Amino acid sequence: MLQARDTEIFPEDPIETFLSFNNPIFYSILFLIFIVIITFIIVYKYIIPRQRQHEIEKLNLEMKYNKMMAMFAENDPDPVFRFNEVGDIIFANQAGESLIKDLVGNNIKRIFRNVTNNDIADCVEKSKEIVLESNFNEEYYKVFIKGIKELGIAQVYFSNVTTLKNYEKELQSSKDKLSIANEKLQNVLEIERSRISKELHDGLGQTLSYIKLRLDPLRDDDIPVGEKNIIYDTLSDSLTAAVNELKTISHGLKPRILELHGLIPALKLLVEQASGKAGMEGIFESFDIPSLNHKLSTTIYRISQELINNIVKHSQAKNFSLQIFKDGETIKLIVDDDGIGFDKDKLYNAPAKKLQGMGLINLSERVENLDGTLTIDSSPDNGTVTVVEFPVS
Repeated sequence: MLQARDTEIFPEDPIETFLSFNNPIFYSILFLIFIVIITFIIVYKYIIPRQRQHEIEKLNLEMKYNKMMAMFAENDPDPVFRFNEVGDIIFANQAGESLIKDLVGNNIKRIFRNVTNNDIADCVEKSKEIVLESNFNEEYYKVFIKGIKELGIAQVYFSNVTTLKNYEKELQSSKDKLSIANEKLQNVLEIERSRISKELHDGLGQTLSYIKLRLDPLRDDDIPVGEKNIIYDTLSDSLTAAVNELKTISHGLKPRILELHGLIPALKLLVEQASGKAGMEGIFESFDIPSLNHKLSTTIYRISQELINNIVKHSQAKNFSLQIFKDGETIKLIVDDDGIGFDKDKLYNAPAKKLQGMGLINLSERVENLDGTLTIDSSPDNGTVTVVEFPVS
């Protein structure tokens, strides 16, 4: 009885039992195998061929696009040429041949010295792009080298950037001029500060110190009235001198007469103030001067002031004159003296510091700022004549 039960629980052939149609596991395995076979057939027969076809169509489309680009390059108005995998130039459009003679048959490395064999290989075999800047026939070009792997070539495109380069040069030049002008302005300001400081210290400062010293004795009640009156008179004269000194300094900074009465009275006063200094006599003449704008009037006044200061300091002249008149469409200012003069050639070759000391750099810049012209004629022992002209407009 026990032996019969053991036979039923443990079959004599387990493999036959496993493969039996009565076993559900067998059906599951068969179903999985069927799914795998069906999936393989679908992937192999439909998906893979479609992917291959898509890649082929993509390559064909890229080839067609590159061929079209190459064809358009032939009619490009800008220079274009192409080279093969070793760098030999195999095509150049008309603009390219006009820019660089005998291109076809030449090698790209002879055109662009900084292009290497590795650059050529990377362009053609890996479709890489190189950007260069070069100069041909005194014109600037930005050069784009674009590889086309499918065609085994690389195309070279030129873009003329001469105008842009010129703008950049002009911009840099303007920046440099601005920097120089700013430096000169700082120098002028420093010189002017030093001048004002010296005038305040040597003139007004000394006068005020003297007044203070003369005021101290007035505290003493024992000083006779007559002596006090003398001190008061001295103080009054000193205060008058201080006021006049302050007016002179103020006038030098911003002449009120120019604002209140105009250019001609201001120039006349300038000549009158210079007359008598260092034993000189000055003459002022003006003819047919129209109403001028503030900027031009101020510039003419400052130039006249600088020229007369030069005469007083350097010329050793006995006589000088200042003339201003309208000549056609220009305002002409002539300042001359009968002093010792100078050698023009030596002056123009002199160091900048000497020129600046004579104010000639500032004169030139003031004249140029208003599109004027400056002419200086002088020779040793024959005096100096300076002519400045400005357009009336």
